[in-house]
Amino acid sequence: MKNLKPRRPLTLRFSKKKTSAEPAVSLTIKALIIMQYVSPTMGFLFGTFVYHEPMNVWRLAAFALIWCAVALYTADAVVRARREKRG
Repeated sequence: MKNLKPRRPLTLRFSKKKTSAEPAVSLTIKALIIMQYVSPTMGFLFGTFVYHEPMNVWRLAAFALIWCAVALYTADAVVRARREKRG
């Protein structure tokens, strides 16, 4: 199987029309994926520590489980990328 790599970073560009969402549309896919992880985490931290929303054990457990799953998924992706890089 050929190793297919794009010549330039993939970007999300659906329209040439100027919109208020243009900065988000022109992000690279990797940056958009990172933003998808960071944004809910920042909301959680602001809600808990700035606005003092109630934090029960179930919410904390759910948050911890989600980030454990993200860590496992990321570790698996890194291991696979290193294996593919080696040959």
